[in-house]
Amino acid sequence: MMALLAALTIFSAVLMPIADSADADVHDTIWISRPYGVCNGTRQSPINIETAKVQGDANLTAFSFTGFDNNSTMKKITNTGKTVKVDFADGLMSVSGGGLPNTFNSFQFHLHWGNGSSSPGSEHTVDNKRYPMELCSSSSPCCPFFTWDRGMKV
Repeated sequence: MMALLAALTIFSAVLMPIADSADADVHDTIWISRPYGVCNGTRQSPINIETAKVQGDANLTAFSFTGFDNNSTMKKITNTGKTVKVDFADGLMSVSGGGLPNTFNSFQFHLHWGNGSSSPGSEHTVDNKRYPMELCSSSSPCCPFFTWDRGMKV
């Protein structure tokens, strides 16, 4: 479970500046048609991980997670009507190491889930296989002035 959370945190740290969406209808079949100015290429979310092309990197270090084992860091749970979103207390959860250039504060996660064929569930795929649920963790580089509220105003 910790490895899955680590992978999802890394994806979110890289992809969050590009786009953040908890919309159930955002997946690769319509993503390119969305009116997001920077979302018009092929090297962005959502991604397909092709396991036959995955390469190891012996220089990567272990990830370090801070605060992920403390349930009191969860400050708000919201049913948005499309997803369940959990907001974390600012600055109490972070991930570093693993080749990341900085320490990243984790401030929220939400779920994407499907109902079979009409709603696909996961945005991302592994070997072109879509899964019925996906956890998206939102993180940003640590800095003294960043908070979730300030980040959402950008």
